[in-house]
Amino acid sequence: MTQSPITTGGHTAPDGPGREAPAGVRRRIAAVLTGQFKVPAESVQPHTTLREMKFDSLVLIELGLVLDKEFSVAIDDGELSDAFTLEELAAFVAGKQADA
Repeated sequence: MTQSPITTGGHTAPDGPGREAPAGVRRRIAAVLTGQFKVPAESVQPHTTLREMKFDSLVLIELGLVLDKEFSVAIDDGELSDAFTLEELAAFVAGKQADA
C-alpha cells in the first residue's frame, strides 16, 4: 500500500506519514537553524514549526539558499513553508537528496 505524502501549508514533504527523516539530516538542519539563524536551541524541536521559530517569507528564501549549499540540493523559492516542522523540513531535504 502506498502512503500519501505529508502536505503542510500547501507544500508536500516527499516522505510519507509516519516516516522519520534521517537523524543526521535533522541534526545538520538544527545546527544551521541555531548557528546561522540564531534560533535558540530549546526552540529547535522535531515538531516545532518554522513559523514558531519566527521565520517569515524572506527568511525562508534565505534558509532555502543555505540548505541548497549545505545539502547540495535545489530548493526553489516558494518550496519551503513556515508551516513545516523541523521533522518535515528534514524529510523534505532528504527527499530532495534522494531525487538528486
